[in-house]
Amino acid sequence: MAALEAELPQAVPRARLRSNTEPPRIINRESAQVDRVKLVLQEKLELEKRLQDLDSILEERRSVYLNSRANSIYAVSEGQ
Repeated sequence: MAALEAELPQAVPRARLRSNTEPPRIINRESAQVDRVKLVLQEKLELEKRLQDLDSILEERRSVYLNSRANSIYAVSEGQ
């Protein structure tokens, strides 16, 4: 039995995809990377809120502008 086990091919060790890459690291919750991601996500949310506010202001100004305009050239000349 021992002779048969010696003849069996050995499992190939697991290799990384690229030999120059570092092995994966476990990210600590207190790490600078986690803090940076939190800051970026917070900034993204603030920018999206500003965009929504600007969109609502633009929509309001468009409606005021479009409602104050004459419908056509003919409507202005007919009213005179």
